[in-house]
Amino acid sequence: MAERYVAQKTEIFGGAMDRAKPAPIEMLHLSISHVGPGINDLVEFYQVVLNMRVAYVFDYPNFQFIALTHDDENHRIGIAYTHQEVSEEEGRKAPLRACRLEHTTWKFRDFGDLIVTAKRIHDTLGIWPASARHGGSELTMDYIDPDGNRVELLAHSGSKAEILFGLYQQFNTPRDDIKYSDIYLNLNMEKVVALYEAGTPADHFLDKEFCRQLIADGKL
Repeated sequence: MAERYVAQKTEIFGGAMDRAKPAPIEMLHLSISHVGPGINDLVEFYQVVLNMRVAYVFDYPNFQFIALTHDDENHRIGIAYTHQEVSEEEGRKAPLRACRLEHTTWKFRDFGDLIVTAKRIHDTLGIWPASARHGGSELTMDYIDPDGNRVELLAHSGSKAEILFGLYQQFNTPRDDIKYSDIYLNLNMEKVVALYEAGTPADHFLDKEFCRQLIADGKL
C-alpha cells in the first residue's frame, strides 16, 4: 500500500534553529480581534472551552481589551475590540488590525536577549521592529510578517508577582485619566542596539527614566 503522506525534508527551507542564539522561552499569549457586536459570547467561549478566567478588563481610549488566563501568568488570551488605529501623536507605528488573530506574543528571558534578537533579525532580514516600546515592567517589539500578521516579542523585567501588581495598578487607573503615551515610551531599537554594542549594559534599559532622558538628548 502506498504511503499516504510524504514528509518534506526540512533542509529545503534552510535557516535551521541556532541554539547558540536567544529564542523565546514560551508563547506568552495570543490576541484575538473581536469584529462583531456583543463580546460576552466570545469571552464565555474561552472561559468554557479552555477553562479560563478573566484576569482583567481595560478600556483604552480607542479599544477595549479583555485578558483571560488559566494559570498565574497575566494572560494567555487577549480579546481586543477595536476598528481603529492608535493615533500618530500617540506614537505607535504598528496598527491594531481588525482581523480574527490580532497578534501573537512571544516571551524572551530578559532585555539583553531581546536586544540581541533585534540585531540578529536586522542582520538576517534587514528590518527593524515596526514599533518598540517600554512599559515600565516590559520591553516589547512588534514585527509584521510577510502576510501582515503582527508578531510581538516581549521581555519582562520583574517577577510575575511584580508584573501582576503593576497591571493591577495600571488597569485600575481612572479611564478618563490614562492615555497610551502615559503607559508606553516609544523606543528606536536601531539606536538601542548601537548603544548596547557601544557598552551600555542591557539592564540600564530597564530604567524607563534613563530611556526617557536618552530620547530627550536625541540618543534614543
